[in-house]
Amino acid sequence: MYEWEILSDCKTLDELENFLLKSRCGDLSLSEYYNPPHPKDFISEEYFGLDFLDNLKNAKKQILDSIHNNELILIHGDYDADGVCATSIMFDTITKVLSYNNCGYVIPDRFEDGYGLSDKTVQKLLDLSFNKPFLLITVDCGITALKQIEALRKFNCKVIVTDHHHKGESLPECEAIIWSDKVVGSTLSWILSLGLGNKNPAYLGLASIATITDVFPLKDINRAIIKHGLEILRKKPFEPIDRLIESINKKKEEISTVDLGFGIGPRLNSSGRIGTADIAIEMLTSTDEMKMTECIKIINSNNLERQKITSESLDKVDIDEKNLPEIIISFDKNYHEGVMGLIASKILQKYHRPALVVSEGHGVLKGSARSLEGVNIVELLSKISDIFKSYGGHSQAAGFSLLPENFEKLKERIITEFQKIYPNYNFKRKLKIDCDLSINLLNWELFKILEKIEPFGTGNLEPIFCTRGFSVNEIKYVGSEKNHLSLKLLKEGYNFKGIFFSVPKNELPDLFLGQKIDIVYKISSNEFNGKRSLDLHLVDLKLHESR
Repeated sequence: MYEWEILSDCKTLDELENFLLKSRCGDLSLSEYYNPPHPKDFISEEYFGLDFLDNLKNAKKQILDSIHNNELILIHGDYDADGVCATSIMFDTITKVLSYNNCGYVIPDRFEDGYGLSDKTVQKLLDLSFNKPFLLITVDCGITALKQIEALRKFNCKVIVTDHHHKGESLPECEAIIWSDKVVGSTLSWILSLGLGNKNPAYLGLASIATITDVFPLKDINRAIIKHGLEILRKKPFEPIDRLIESINKKKEEISTVDLGFGIGPRLNSSGRIGTADIAIEMLTSTDEMKMTECIKIINSNNLERQKITSESLDKVDIDEKNLPEIIISFDKNYHEGVMGLIASKILQKYHRPALVVSEGHGVLKGSARSLEGVNIVELLSKISDIFKSYGGHSQAAGFSLLPENFEKLKERIITEFQKIYPNYNFKRKLKIDCDLSINLLNWELFKILEKIEPFGTGNLEPIFCTRGFSVNEIKYVGSEKNHLSLKLLKEGYNFKGIFFSVPKNELPDLFLGQKIDIVYKISSNEFNGKRSLDLHLVDLKLHESR
């Protein structure tokens, strides 16, 4: 399945701890890495720049002036988890922290309005204001909406943009632009809320959810956000988040980045994928118990529907596996627009190629793109920007729209640009393995070291290890679809349970009892009937070869 690249051959736990820290903390001291400062400490000229701080001051002044003058304030967000959390933070700050009720929000409909501040959502904003001037605050969008902001200014509207997406050569003319690509939109919303007097730590929990769902590197401020945000989520989150955590049968005290990325985040995303994201904001900003319960039921139902549609859509994917291009483009006019990004992610995972998934609706093609580490998909799209009606996103994820007659140009030109920019890109799957681990080091002391290195995510990957020469003592396929491989493993008197989730059976060697194998794995703790054990989550395995 993979080429194995062993990064160290540490003989003791002290050596291994030093290696893991050096490979992850860079120039930080161990105390800074283990105990990062509060995210507030990063809000400085040194980290964000003087222009960022000046725009923060301008935005704060404009918001307070609009409140003083009793002007309507409208917030424009986005339909993904980051946009939902960012909108909730800003709406709550104005309505609850500042006790100002002349405030509303608009979230674009993915299917009717498209992404971000568009001509259609500009009209929605004007309808809400009865075509009278208002203050617009964009969160998680707006940095490329030059035409739309210019149109609003003709109605004497004031505009504050907070965004982290790829910006163009020109910036919109407005009262303040709070932009940084170091953090997610929710963190920018949270930073602005601090300047407006927000002292409730629970909002940092929302920023931590968004940081994980937007797959930002967990370094510097983002590591601090997750480290401190998880503490808040485990102790005293917002009641709606507490209820949502309960609904996925988790204890908040045990919540992890995995739960944020695969449990909470997808649920906040699901409503925007299936219908409208307003229900998620209603849930996050509600103080009424019955309303929270009702919203969570709808959100969980939407998530189940999202899973069903994704599964059905994946069945439509038809790819020539023997002749994979550098970039895989999958088109089906019936792809559900709300799950195209998920389909692209699945294609990326399966074939280890950047993936573009495209569907058709109302005379326009819409697409979602996902990319490999080291391949900037927005940069590629920018090289052929003349064929798009719109495009935008991050280095690893993007969206776009184009006319049907430009589809063939897309297929030809994006491959050409890829070959120009990445002429020697190696598509072989490589596993960077932290250590070829001796069996005597696989113990609870190692697990405690791993706990100190948490939280794990992009930029601070969970350590993976390899151990060779395990004997297979039991083989089972488990789960409702029998697609998880459960093994009992023995080596030198040490017994472990290994589990290989969603195992690609056609890529594994035939296994039999007593066979010796080499495994690559992550380490987890399992508790059953009051007993704790170390389990191995398998990433890859091969037949054992004597060395």
